[in-house]
Amino acid sequence: MSDDPSSDHDHPFGDLDQLINVALKHFDDCIGSLHDDCRASRIGAEALATLQFARASPATLAAAIGLCRSADETCRRFGAAILGQLGHCPDNPYGVFQAQRYGALEELLRTEMATVADPGVLNSACTALGHLGDRRAVPLALELIGHADEDVRFGVVMVLTGHDDEAAIAGLIRLASDPGDDVRDWATFGLGQQIDVDTAAIRAALHARLGDG
Repeated sequence: MSDDPSSDHDHPFGDLDQLINVALKHFDDCIGSLHDDCRASRIGAEALATLQFARASPATLAAAIGLCRSADETCRRFGAAILGQLGHCPDNPYGVFQAQRYGALEELLRTEMATVADPGVLNSACTALGHLGDRRAVPLALELIGHADEDVRFGVVMVLTGHDDEAAIAGLIRLASDPGDDVRDWATFGLGQQIDVDTAAIRAALHARLGDG
């Protein structure tokens, strides 16, 4: 086997196109069944992880960007998922090709917001941008803070988390009282564990959550 982690030789999934086809086929299985030990879920999760980590190559980057521009919503969500953690590792938590990934994900989010937006794509784009940790995404994500879909608001939390600027913190404070349990929990976690700012407003937001079950 080649020492190049992006090499297609001798890989159980075959070449890049075959790997993408396998991962896409089982994408909803691995995303929708995170705690399910079914075979389809395992195959999908392994194929997606292989694209994100073992094959973090220019070819994978180009393929993912192309998927983000697809007319098919599942392809767009899949492309965003690849871009969100492409090349992520302990020594490089934000991954590789950061400028290109940010540009493609911002384009996806803006395009989706300018059309009849699909909530699943909005969530995927925001979640992927959250993995990049780029504060340029904060103002754009805040435009979705009042979205009717809970999954979209959860994606907004992912973008805002980890940023110490006033707008991001204000957004997390608002989302810490969201009616959606997951949105509220993760926004509270973002306020309590992911920033180095301590204000009366943050303390009040955290105190208000002490009674949550």
